[in-house]
Amino acid sequence: MRCRICLLILFVSIVTLARSQGAYTVKGGLAIGFQKWAGFRSNGALFGFHGAFQSETYDEDSPFSLYIQGGFHQRGSALRNQRVLAVSGDLYKIPTNLFIFNNASLQIGAKQRFYDGGWFTAYYGFGVRGEYTISTNLDQYEYINQYYPIYPLAGFTQHWNYGISILGGMEIPLTDLIQGVLEFGFHPDLSRQYYQPALSNVIDPAHPGSLLNIQERRIKNVTFEISLGLRFIHKVIYVD
Repeated sequence: MRCRICLLILFVSIVTLARSQGAYTVKGGLAIGFQKWAGFRSNGALFGFHGAFQSETYDEDSPFSLYIQGGFHQRGSALRNQRVLAVSGDLYKIPTNLFIFNNASLQIGAKQRFYDGGWFTAYYGFGVRGEYTISTNLDQYEYINQYYPIYPLAGFTQHWNYGISILGGMEIPLTDLIQGVLEFGFHPDLSRQYYQPALSNVIDPAHPGSLLNIQERRIKNVTFEISLGLRFIHKVIYVD
């Protein structure tokens, strides 16, 4: 229900802006995800992708604009170069484990242009966003967790999240009404993507008859994004 309301708000906002002068950007690119984990070992970067559509106010005489944006973003992290000790005493390197959260995002914010070099205009921006996790790949670790419950469990995913976005980039004129866009974004979450309370007296699958305790696990997303896109300017000309 919440997802439908967010989509409705996005649609109404885009239609409203489309009737007036504005700018519309289609962009996408590389996402580099990290996660702050509590109750687990350190982790590395997840290399994913993202895509978004942005509707923005436009005024030739003002460097300031407001925007609303909807998109798809991969969040997560990875465990690499992990080694396990076999019964024989040998160390074996296990494959890289990826933890992927596929999120739909709705963001609102403001942009300020601070430099016009002729062949490009530089800007920075700030936004707030809400996200909904459509799917994850955590189910693929259920088999391992049956024997050694060390990985996150899909059932503890927090599907609704929120955070902030800090942007910086440039707009490069291609024609009078079309610009190329190169943008860098820093997107830390303020809420938890994953929360698993401490579990006690869990049957140890590796040692039947024994019990173990699993400490609390909390995960927050931090993502860097590099975007390339096209910005289309819609001008309204009033004729007397």
